[in-house]
Amino acid sequence: MASPASVNTGHLRASTADSSKVRRASEGLVDLDRDMTKMRRMSMVSPITSDSTTVRESMSDSPNISGKLASAGPMTNSSIDNSVIDSSVATDETVEPSKKEIEDWHLFHRPPKEIRSVRFAFNSATTSSMAPALMFQEVHRVLVVMQSRHSNQLQFSRVEDYYMLECSYTLSSDSPDAADGEFVKFEIEICKVWLLKVHGVRLKRLSGSALIFKELHSEFVGMLEL
Repeated sequence: MASPASVNTGHLRASTADSSKVRRASEGLVDLDRDMTKMRRMSMVSPITSDSTTVRESMSDSPNISGKLASAGPMTNSSIDNSVIDSSVATDETVEPSKKEIEDWHLFHRPPKEIRSVRFAFNSATTSSMAPALMFQEVHRVLVVMQSRHSNQLQFSRVEDYYMLECSYTLSSDSPDAADGEFVKFEIEICKVWLLKVHGVRLKRLSGSALIFKELHSEFVGMLEL
């Protein structure tokens, strides 16, 4: 029969391991929240200057946001309710994007030379009447979230002439389902839906595991908000 001391030690180790997992998960959420805040800010700031006037002018383009600004009055630090900001969440100073980050973001989201009209399988979750630039921003947001979830196993890059992203995913060797060289490459593109006045998100597997692609496809479409 185990002694009380050994039982207590076992409970302590389990408790320490659980708290470590919770802490890592919390840190991951904070990093993701910081990334999402940066993306929102960079989408509102001019690639030339990042002063507050440009931000306000960019936000005023949206009737919903401009209405809230008018009713809320001037934006100051004192107008923020600090009671709802948890100490573990990044503050404005830590999430303020640098000029290089703003330039890189606008370079990544530069207008394409062409938006192709393509025949592909689509549904209501992958089509929208919103502007293609906003659809591309949403695709980028979802991929950043997925990249965080999958510990950077997912990588993507912009194809220059189109609203297209080339993506690759390699299954971690630590995963119990991993096999040697198990990966998938696929592309995501904002296209005109043939014969319809809407745009859609087209996903196409280029090479690699069809099973992994199916799982990533389902996860991506489930997170997409068009």
